[in-house]
Amino acid sequence: MSVHGGDIWHLDGWTPDQILDFSSNINPLGVPPSVQALLARPELAMRYPDVEYRDLRAGLAAWVGLSPDHVAVGNGASELIRELLIVLQPRRVMVPSPGFAEYARAARSLGIEVVLHRLDPAAGFRLDPEVFAADLRALKPDLVFLCNPNNPTAAQADLATMKGLFDQCEAVGAWLVVDETFIELSRLGTAASLVPLVKPAAPLIVLRALTKVFALPGLRLGYLACEPPTAERIRASLVPWSVNGFAAQAGGVFEAEKDYLERTALWISEEPDWLYGHLAGIGTPDLDRVWKPDTNFILCRLRPPSTAAGLKEALLTRGILIRDCGNFPGLDPGYFRVAVRDRRSNERLVQEIRTLLICGHSWGT
Repeated sequence: MSVHGGDIWHLDGWTPDQILDFSSNINPLGVPPSVQALLARPELAMRYPDVEYRDLRAGLAAWVGLSPDHVAVGNGASELIRELLIVLQPRRVMVPSPGFAEYARAARSLGIEVVLHRLDPAAGFRLDPEVFAADLRALKPDLVFLCNPNNPTAAQADLATMKGLFDQCEAVGAWLVVDETFIELSRLGTAASLVPLVKPAAPLIVLRALTKVFALPGLRLGYLACEPPTAERIRASLVPWSVNGFAAQAGGVFEAEKDYLERTALWISEEPDWLYGHLAGIGTPDLDRVWKPDTNFILCRLRPPSTAAGLKEALLTRGILIRDCGNFPGLDPGYFRVAVRDRRSNERLVQEIRTLLICGHSWGT
């Protein structure tokens, strides 16, 4: 079973272009015009990019309101997750459960102990400062990963909550790494970001990416913001030229695509609620619960004996791919996640799930 969504390349009987992919949570507005223009420049493939990525870091730093020496860039956020662990060398990391698989996978691959901060489904998988504090005391991590909004639960904490959690980490001498990959696609937007807390000597790293907001998973561009000495150490540790020549020119995309970002904000204020309401309204016993999302994907659970793997297989016969979440620590085989796409695609998803559930079948593993 894949630990990620978007695995559309080897589905029996289907080509990638034939699949309606609800397993990958990217912006349905598609690749923005300024990036399309970059991809039409073959000369960018014929020369090495700037090994220091000066223009790229300057553009991304301007977007988050920092100087370029606060920023490191990588081949997606996943590369930076591994690299920051190599540089900081924690003995024990605490990761959310359920949470993005790369935190634990990268840590274990480096021989780092992983402990779990369990999120309560009864509380909507939302971060609880008291539970968090108890786990910090009991588990004693050197570094904590949090994802805001969290993947796969789609729950977002507000700025006051996140500041409080950072204060707790700082008080016990633990680094806090906040993955804000979905922040521009969230209900609260960048108002919930911890980037303003990136200050000298602060044990804080904020991860971002262009993957989701600009629909660029194939281009691979992630970045992080932290205090300059740590950012410099991470830049020095990275493999030279890990960011390709096209992505290296994308630093100005936020400035160039203000209209695109405004349309994205309008879409995120409406479409997740529409899809949530229609999924929750299916009203069959097999669909046990749908969690209200704060971002562009929705977590759902089937009642046993039905499983997400079975529903996924049934939907694949109709050319639709969802994310089976049964392999996330803290989730059982009934959990699945769907991306929020454009209205026409979302209508089809609801129709197909409703049809399957109303048929009254139970899907085993």
